[in-house]
Amino acid sequence: MNSTLSPTKSFLAKSLEETDDESVPSSTSNSTAGSFTKQQPPFLRWTVLTVLCLQTSLYTLVRRYSLGYLKQDYSLYEVLLVAECIKLCFSLLMISQQPPKAKALPTHLLHLLTTSQKMVFLSLLYGIINVLSLVALSHIGAGLFAVLTQG
Repeated sequence: MNSTLSPTKSFLAKSLEETDDESVPSSTSNSTAGSFTKQQPPFLRWTVLTVLCLQTSLYTLVRRYSLGYLKQDYSLYEVLLVAECIKLCFSLLMISQQPPKAKALPTHLLHLLTTSQKMVFLSLLYGIINVLSLVALSHIGAGLFAVLTQG
């Protein structure tokens, strides 16, 4: 681990390394979690990354166009809430499509909630960034915003 990384980046890097380690099933482990996860093919990770980058970029550009050029008046926080609700519904739909064979869907959802404590920090950080991006986009251009958030 590079010692010049900020504490947040090193925490995120460590979380990602732990996630990668846990995604590989262990044959010596008695845990049932390993039997539900599989190592994903590299192209799937790159596809997800590309789609997320496109989604974030388009979302930023549409918000900036709507506020800056069209001068529409709406609550930015309600838009953010609706976007997050849509993501939650889509996630629940995807989880419900492939529940583990040994568990019912509500039990599986409860298991996912109780075993994802290390993602709470990242979720809170994501929420704060979304709220701050609403303020930032009203004061700077979309191009500068994209450069600053990717740095």
